[in-house]
Parts: sequence; C-alpha cells; structure tokens
Amino acid sequence: MNDPEFRRNPRDRCYLCKKLIFTAIIKAARERGIDTVIDGSHADDLEEDRPGRRALSELGIRSPLQEAGLNKEDVRELARKLTVPSADRPSSPCLATRIPFGQEITEEALHMAGEAEHALKNLGFMNVRVRHHGAVARIEVPRDDIPALVDMRDEVVERLKRLGFVYVTADLQGFRSGSMSEAPDKEWASRCGHGTK
Repeated sequence: MNDPEFRRNPRDRCYLCKKLIFTAIIKAARERGIDTVIDGSHADDLEEDRPGRRALSELGIRSPLQEAGLNKEDVRELARKLTVPSADRPSSPCLATRIPFGQEITEEALHMAGEAEHALKNLGFMNVRVRHHGAVARIEVPRDDIPALVDMRDEVVERLKRLGFVYVTADLQGFRSGSMSEAPDKEWASRCGHGTK
C-alpha cells in the first residue's frame, strides 16, 4: 500500500506487487546466505493470465512444483497423502483481485471485500469472491450455490450493507478466477459509475 503505482491498480498490478515482495524476500535471503528463492506456482498457473510470472522470471525465482509439471490437483493429492490439514482448502488470492483495474486500491475497499467474504463463509459459502465495484458488491459463488445464495438474500444483503455496500448483487455467471480481466478499465469504470485516473 506504500507504492502509489500499485494503489493506482493498473492491469499489471500483480507484476508490480510480486516484484516488490520478491525483491524484499531476495534481499532477506541474501543476508542469510541463501542463493535460491522458490515459490509455490504450479503447472495450472501457466494456463492463466498471471502478470506476476514476469516478475518471478525477471528475478530468477524458481517454481519447483511447476518445473515438475505438478498441477493444482496433483499438489492437493500429495498434500492429502501427507495429511496436510489445508489440502482441500479453497484457494484465496490477494484481496486486491477483488477491485476492478483502474479503481484505486484503498485500505477501506480491501477491508470491505475481505469482511464481506468472511461474512459469506460464515453463512456456509466456502468458495466465494466479493468483487468491490464502489458502492456495488458483486458476489461470485459456484453456480450450484447460487440458489442457496438467493434463498439467503435478506441476510446476505443485511450483512454486506452493514459493511458499507449500497447495492448487493449475485453474478449469475458464477464463480470464476480472473473475472476482473473480462472488462477493460475505462469501460468497466463507466458502467459502474466511477471514473478512472
């Protein structure tokens, strides 16, 4: 949050963030005499839009799971065999992914999105994203969970309005990673009624 370019939330926000984080990790590793820094990227990450991969490549970060050709399900299966408690936990990417490109990332927006997801998980929706479109909360759950979300709409709306959202919507396309990449910055901003910088 100390980096103004990150807060500006450009399309390569993940690249900027990974570059900052891994530069600091590399510095700490070098101070401890460690030459190689690794991350947990897996083979499925190669098929998705991941701007942060460029930063990892530039910095020489190794990705052993990816190098071994292990995908997400392979990693989960190995974790189950090793009785790792979080083996089946849903993925939970950075909260900044809940904010549309071009909309400034603020502490308040991150807090609202995070607390909204926490509230929905407490209602039983384990795989959920709450996208923060200014006054609008756009909820993504798997398609099979949409009827349950609708059935609980009064409680869902009450909880999210309590957090500061004015409008609460359910995305009928259902949960999907990378949904924020579907719309260009300025077009999405104009549709949502807020400007871009």
